[in-house]
Amino acid sequence: MPHMHRDGQRRMTARMAAGGRGRPRDSSLDGRILSAVVELIVQHGSHAVTIDDIARRAETSKAAVYRRWRTKEDLLGEAVGSALSLPSPTVDAADPKRALVSLLDRWLRLASEEPIWRILFGAFGPTGEPPAYGDVRNAVIARHLTDPAAAILGRTESPVAAQFVSDLFLGLSLVKMAFRSARERRSYAESAVDLIWPGLRARVAIRDARAGRPFP
Repeated sequence: MPHMHRDGQRRMTARMAAGGRGRPRDSSLDGRILSAVVELIVQHGSHAVTIDDIARRAETSKAAVYRRWRTKEDLLGEAVGSALSLPSPTVDAADPKRALVSLLDRWLRLASEEPIWRILFGAFGPTGEPPAYGDVRNAVIARHLTDPAAAILGRTESPVAAQFVSDLFLGLSLVKMAFRSARERRSYAESAVDLIWPGLRARVAIRDARAGRPFP
């Protein structure tokens, strides 16, 4: 799992390179087209989006779109692949419980605020999606959940625990994606971690003992 994001990036890079021949150097139009794709997928789902819709939303022509991407699938894949550009979370393993709360709080914020997250993990993600979605989804989960959880809990001591935390946090974000305030979201994250922390304490204690650190 930790290496899946690199595999996903290589596939995305290959697709973009294959579709890039003859592409005019107008990055602003590229950005408008990609933004239009994301907006339309959030509103209507992948299968309902057409190149005509995308060109209209981006205020350009179908020909301009096809000069940049050979197929609709290539375009959708690159648009969704923009999720990989978000930086990985910063982890403070010195206070593992607090770090887990921050990790879940950040993930919940992304799930509720980022359109890309709504595409990958919301109502339109799992149903009849282009193949690129699966690669990007796995890469996002690895980068933003599984790898940070492993860094917090200890890669050697707790690989299963890190995967459990990753799966649980993902599930929680699917159950609750809207919050009235940042404070409510943080409180939700704290309550969730309080429930699982007793089962994780022993794992973290082993990690700290091997590293010669006092257990918090």
